Amino acid sequence: MMRKHFLIPIVVVLAFLAGCKDKPNPQPNDTVLGSTSERPDFINGADAYSQGLYARDRAFTDAYEQGVMNNPENIIASVYFGFDRSSIPEIERVKVDEVAERLWSDPNAKLLIVGRCDWRGTYEYNQALGDRRATSVEDYLKAKGVDESKIKILSKGSIDAVVDGTPEQTRRDRRSDVFIIKES
Repeated sequence: MMRKHFLIPIVVVLAFLAGCKDKPNPQPNDTVLGSTSERPDFINGADAYSQGLYARDRAFTDAYEQGVMNNPENIIASVYFGFDRSSIPEIERVKVDEVAERLWSDPNAKLLIVGRCDWRGTYEYNQALGDRRATSVEDYLKAKGVDESKIKILSKGSIDAVVDGTPEQTRRDRRSDVFIIKES
């Protein structure tokens, strides 16, 4: 009788472990809403600009028009994210720490953080994901003591993404770029 009571917990644990399977890695179409046989609806940058997606207020619209976002020299950091992720990976946090130090040393500096995504997923989903990525960097900087009035964010989603790119190209598209938009 004692032997039966001893075996029951072992059998239950083994049955539980046998039922647990590793979660499969996400597939490219996991974030596509609707039919996975259709390519997501993309719009070009000019359309997005006319819809007000590039800027949240006039100062940052001016920065865009002056070419700040088109000049790679204005990028002081690119923070890369995992597929369908918006939390800053530990290895990328050092970049954001360096941005915070730069802001502390220059009281006139202001930032524009632009969230970006790879081509997979719908336009709407990628806009929201890009916004979460930019907000993640903004929140990290604010937690480090950076004044929120020095930071503006926006999302380009997958507007500039390489469609049907290689794994390396899509990895590079999953990022937030941090731009200096005003220094004196």
